[in-house]
Amino acid sequence: MKRLIIPVLMITFMLMFSFSACSNEGTKAEKTPASSAESSAEEAVVDGAAYGYAGTDPVEAAVYRYMAEEVSKDFDKADVSIPTVSIVAVDYTNKDEVTVYGDFWIDNYNIEGDTLKCVSGGNFPGVMHLEEDSGSYTVSSMDVVEDGASFNASAKKLSEITMMIS
Repeated sequence: MKRLIIPVLMITFMLMFSFSACSNEGTKAEKTPASSAESSAEEAVVDGAAYGYAGTDPVEAAVYRYMAEEVSKDFDKADVSIPTVSIVAVDYTNKDEVTVYGDFWIDNYNIEGDTLKCVSGGNFPGVMHLEEDSGSYTVSSMDVVEDGASFNASAKKLSEITMMIS
């Protein structure tokens, strides 16, 4: 239990600071008006992979890939999706599942000339569960802390669930 308290507290403090400066209100597709994808269709197309993870850690690469390919689907279509990942802790103790604690962001942009115009995005603090297959990892599930008044209770519940799985 003690080994999970520190990552959960670190996530909580990190998120408290990020929520005080930012808000993802109005960023999900169902809350935003139609994107300007049509107006930027004639602009240059940029390979979204160029904004992904450039390191060598296969766990971190899987997290970036999941954010860019899966989580970005829940938002308005955009020219490029850029994940920002702040990993707080990685737990390798369960050989069948690697657990990644962190603050996971996705920002989606349309390209207008040489400018990226933000059209949607969001913050997903929580825990990702990854499966390993021959040195490569894939995200099998993600548990996200709730917004608003339920934040602390859901973070605590998430840490308890994670402890039961481990």
